[in-house]
Amino acid sequence: MVQYLSWFEEVPVPNPFLRQYSWPEFMVFSARFYSRQEANSAYRKYIKKLIARVNTVTGIKYRDDPVIMSWQLANEPRPAPGGSGNKNDTVFVQWIRETADYIRSIDSNHLISTGNEGTMGCLGSVKVYLDIHRLKNIDYMAVHLWILNWQRFDPLHPEKSYPEAEKKAVNDLNQHIRFAEEVGKPLALEEFGISWDLHSFSPDSGTIYRNRYYNTVFDLIYRNVKAGGPFIGSNFWTWGGIGKARDPDGAVWRRGDEFTGDPPQEPQGRNSVFATDSLTIEVIKTYSALMNGLCQ
Repeated sequence: MVQYLSWFEEVPVPNPFLRQYSWPEFMVFSARFYSRQEANSAYRKYIKKLIARVNTVTGIKYRDDPVIMSWQLANEPRPAPGGSGNKNDTVFVQWIRETADYIRSIDSNHLISTGNEGTMGCLGSVKVYLDIHRLKNIDYMAVHLWILNWQRFDPLHPEKSYPEAEKKAVNDLNQHIRFAEEVGKPLALEEFGISWDLHSFSPDSGTIYRNRYYNTVFDLIYRNVKAGGPFIGSNFWTWGGIGKARDPDGAVWRRGDEFTGDPPQEPQGRNSVFATDSLTIEVIKTYSALMNGLCQ
């Protein structure tokens, strides 16, 4: 969003990872995208081109391809700050509606989701969260869960901070289950993750708290699905495979580094699950089998 704005307003992106800018400044700037006509016109051209693209291997257009589950409007879109009930909320909801309607007009085969984080991604507004997920062309509800990024968990003092962080995570998920029941749509946990023990970036570190966290989250979702609740599944963040972090101090990605699942502007290896994380993989396998069993 900020890149589109930078192009059309001819101003630099206020990158919050640079010292001269702040996160609130970045978020306010980013939210100008929702009402910038030129930026959205260019964005829709991109959407149209992507959905009409032909897979060069299969010869199938993306809009006809059953391999694709869903189109998502953006990664973690948020309204601009301004307080509950402000005009920024209205602009945000309108953008979600209009963009989802546009996608549906050119692709009737696929699901559409917001990519929103939940109430956290609506600046705490339950009303905004419910409003954007009640829209007719939003097919299921989304929630993300980041106990480290949201400063609920201190990996350097896990014994003290983890129990309360886990409790809040469970409360968040249960709250969004109730929202999904109220709206009458399925619910997906699209992102959740946690670092190696002690926030280390070394593969020699343990995964005691990650395994505990994954067990808790997966078990809650499994039990809800088994009971006929609105949850439909989850995506852990994220699979790093055979990649590895170059720097044990947690440096950002640089050209030539191996790829992990972490964004390039974040410490590499922060939340990735690697092929060497055998105990975490066992947790994932266990709950994958349980979830698959419910489909048989």
